[in-house]
Amino acid sequence: MAAEMTVPFLGQIPVDPRMVEAGDDGTPAVLEFPDSPTTKALADIAQELSLRCLNPGGGTADLTD
Repeated sequence: MAAEMTVPFLGQIPVDPRMVEAGDDGTPAVLEFPDSPTTKALADIAQELSLRCLNPGGGTADLTD
């Protein structure tokens, strides 16, 4: 979909029911489950966005993913 919209693909976030429950409880899910694949995916996307803010046009994501 990102390529169709000509925007960078930043990553996929796996669905984890524990994350939903933590959100419903008001608990930061990334702190509650720091080693989950969902937390890693969110951290990777946040890192990519940070790189792009510091260096517009930079980052590592491309349109081919």
